[in-house]
Amino acid sequence: KDERLIDVGAGIGRLAIPLSKYDKVTAIDINKALIDKIKNPNIEVINSRIEDYFPKYKLDYALVVWPSALNYAEIFEHIKKNILKEDGKLLVIKSLEHDLKKITKKIFPEIFRKSDGFLEVLSNFFTIEKEKIIETEWIYPNSDEALRLILFELSAFYNKKVTDEQIEIIKEFIREQEKSGKVYMNAKLKVLLCRRFYIK
Repeated sequence: KDERLIDVGAGIGRLAIPLSKYDKVTAIDINKALIDKIKNPNIEVINSRIEDYFPKYKLDYALVVWPSALNYAEIFEHIKKNILKEDGKLLVIKSLEHDLKKITKKIFPEIFRKSDGFLEVLSNFFTIEKEKIIETEWIYPNSDEALRLILFELSAFYNKKVTDEQIEIIKEFIREQEKSGKVYMNAKLKVLLCRRFYIK
């Protein structure tokens, strides 16, 4: 209960909200449309780049989920020097397979940046202590809600207008994921627990 965690690129708080039951959580995201969705008195919400944030007290954990930035070195260096305590830990969750990514790649192929070299950059600042593969599933209650939320996420995450033709592609994708009226999405994730890397 006395530990402090920062969720970097927290979005709408999918992880920040449940984590706030266990730790003191700061949610930070550059996207105001997403971060403003978090309405939880137990979470400190900050609309900013992580590189521009300097906490009053250094933190126990930093969480980086689905990293897609190009300036990895700047981000990891800032987290190591200015965000985490000496014994603080970095948690990285990286998508290996993701149903929602399939449809995003199909309608917006131009937005996907290569994350080649991500682990190499990480290893300049942190040492991986543990890693684990997790398979997870989430469920939309019906196809209309799935379409509404997917359109919101595409707009908020990627700042892209979806055409009528693309909406039809999304609807077809939703139908493929639908079982007994509910829409099921799956993801396979790699979770890395890292400590600071020191040059001896």
